[in-house]
Amino acid sequence: MNAEEYTVRNAMPAEFAEIGKLMVQVYSQLEGFPKESEQPDYYKMLANIG
Repeated sequence: MNAEEYTVRNAMPAEFAEIGKLMVQVYSQLEGFPKESEQPDYYKMLANIG
């Protein structure tokens, strides 16, 4: 087993756009979850984490 160390911290504003893209990517791949084309306003909200 590989022991990795993680640090949990608040995101910095410069990271918000990248984290928002990650949120959209993850949610859009969930089985049974509406796709971005079906719920564009919801995905805009997910991307706007700041």
